[in-house]
Amino acid sequence: MDTTQKFNVGDRVTATEGPMKNVYGTVVLFDRSQNRYLVRYGEKQQLYFQEDQLRIWDNQV
Repeated sequence: MDTTQKFNVGDRVTATEGPMKNVYGTVVLFDRSQNRYLVRYGEKQQLYFQEDQLRIWDNQV
């Protein structure tokens, strides 16, 4: 199983689809067992994403 991470804790990202598309979030955890990232939006909302559902944040979107 490949456990190479594309993103690191602290990276600023956005989702590539869904309701959080183009919304700024921060990677706060990489779950190796599920190969997914926990992204925090603001102070209270957090969601898990697969690597292909995220990209580095670019506020010029």
